Amino acid sequence: MASSDPITGAVGAGASPPLGAYVLATKYDDGDPGDHWAVGFYAGPHATGRHLVMDAHGHLFRATGFRRVAVITPAIGAWLLDAARVLEQAPAGTVNLWQMLTPAAFADQAAPA
Repeated sequence: MASSDPITGAVGAGASPPLGAYVLATKYDDGDPGDHWAVGFYAGPHATGRHLVMDAHGHLFRATGFRRVAVITPAIGAWLLDAARVLEQAPAGTVNLWQMLTPAAFADQAAPA
């Protein structure tokens, strides 16, 4: 069984946010914005245990899913998207999307079902 991060509520493989929840998702657990990441809507689990995330039109951001997701507030999602260019140009290992946000950024602090 996967565990959730006590600060962010982010979950790895095996646990899931509610379908349609507004989420931050990262390809790897380290949250490096130089790797694939997305802000979108939770679309369900992938067969591998990863998490599928879609845009507002129902298109998946990454067909093989993301390893880590957490429900976020719309304001934080907008901020991340506005800052995406700067975040993605940061040198590898210098920014962690999960650690740079405070607990207030995450919409649901309860452990996922």
